[in-house]
Amino acid sequence: MNDSLNDFQNRIGYKFKNESILVTALTHASYANEHGCESNERMEFLGDSILNFLVSEKLYAKGLSEGEMTQLRAKTVSRQPLALAVERLGAMALLRLGEGAKREERVTEKFKSNIFEAIIGAIYLDGRSLKKCSDFIFAFLKPVDADRVSDFKSALQEFVQDKKLGNIVYKTRQVEDCVASQFCSEVFISEKPFAKGYGCRKKDAEKEAACLAYNILIRKEK
Repeated sequence: MNDSLNDFQNRIGYKFKNESILVTALTHASYANEHGCESNERMEFLGDSILNFLVSEKLYAKGLSEGEMTQLRAKTVSRQPLALAVERLGAMALLRLGEGAKREERVTEKFKSNIFEAIIGAIYLDGRSLKKCSDFIFAFLKPVDADRVSDFKSALQEFVQDKKLGNIVYKTRQVEDCVASQFCSEVFISEKPFAKGYGCRKKDAEKEAACLAYNILIRKEK
């Protein structure tokens, strides 16, 4: 496995001082349970936090709004791009997987995306450097930042359709307060209320409601 590990380190652009850390990053819980060793779950947890921080930092530097940053980060670090990066790196060939997991064939997108996060955690633990983590992440994961995302209603519709969550309905009404007339919009998904948005115009209220609902669903997805 040493030659394979060397090749893999060349591919990811980072040479481990302690290769056992990398081996642990490539050890699934099913293998660890069968062989009495440590799995990559803790590294995955650490790597997930580092990934979200570094992507957030890059988006923040672009001067985007909170809603735009949330949506773009969610698309950048979602399961599909992480899983594709793992496949391009050839990490699956090095993964230590238990016989039980092999029989059940549980190699899903989430399964693969966890490996990407574990590798990030391993790089940090070995080098104690966010710069090294950043170099790895952005060499294989490109932030979705080609344009500023503002159509939250379309983003929510796309997500709900992709996950087959049901129909979206906006119930919008005009409300009065001590400052000015404005609109309140509540978004429902499969008749379940998800979020309320407010705005001086009807479309602004619906956009805010869509943004909040989208963020709720993304957090659940993670």
